[in-house]
Amino acid sequence: MSAAGRLKYAYLAYLSKPRELRSFYRQIRRKKPHRIVELGIRSLDDTLRMLSVAARYQTSRPIEYTAIDLFDARSEDCAPLGLKQAHQVLKSAGVKARLLPGIPSQTLPAVANTLLNTDLLIISQDGADANDPIGPAWFFVPRMLCPESTALRRIERCDAEGNITLTLDPVDSADIAKHAVPQRRRAA
Repeated sequence: MSAAGRLKYAYLAYLSKPRELRSFYRQIRRKKPHRIVELGIRSLDDTLRMLSVAARYQTSRPIEYTAIDLFDARSEDCAPLGLKQAHQVLKSAGVKARLLPGIPSQTLPAVANTLLNTDLLIISQDGADANDPIGPAWFFVPRMLCPESTALRRIERCDAEGNITLTLDPVDSADIAKHAVPQRRRAA
C-alpha cells in the first residue's frame, strides 16, 4: 500500500468527522468485508469512503456492493440522490455496484436470496419508518448473513438545537432472531 493510501486511511480512522464513523472504518479494516449491503444510503460520500477502505484491505476479491434506497423518490427532507447519478459516481470510483430502487422493507424480500453470505449489512434508521426500517423483511436477514457477518444500525438523531448526531450500533443476533420469527395469528 502506498504512503498516500496509509495516510488517507489514518485520517478516516482517527481524525475524520463525524467521529462516530472512525471506529466503523477501523472495523472495516479488521473484518475485510467482500459483500456489502446498505439499506438506505445516508450520503454517497460516506458510502464512497466506506467502499474505498474496504477495497484497500480486501485484496483477494473485488467488493460487491448492493444498496436499496428510494433514490429519485426520496422525501424532500432527505438529501436528493438520483439513481443515475449514484450509478455514475460509483462507476467512476471503480465500484461494482448493484443499486435497487425501492423501499427496503418491500424490496429486500425480493432480492434476499441473491444477497447470501453478506459480510457487512448497514441498516439506516431515518425517515418515515425510523423505528423499524425494514419491518417484516427482518425475516429474510438471517439467510443473508453468515457467522462472520456484521450488521449495523445507522441512527441519526437531531437535538433541540438542530445538531445532528450519527451512531452506528451493532445489531445482535438475538435482535435479528426476534424480528425474524414470523408472527402467526391465532385461529378465531
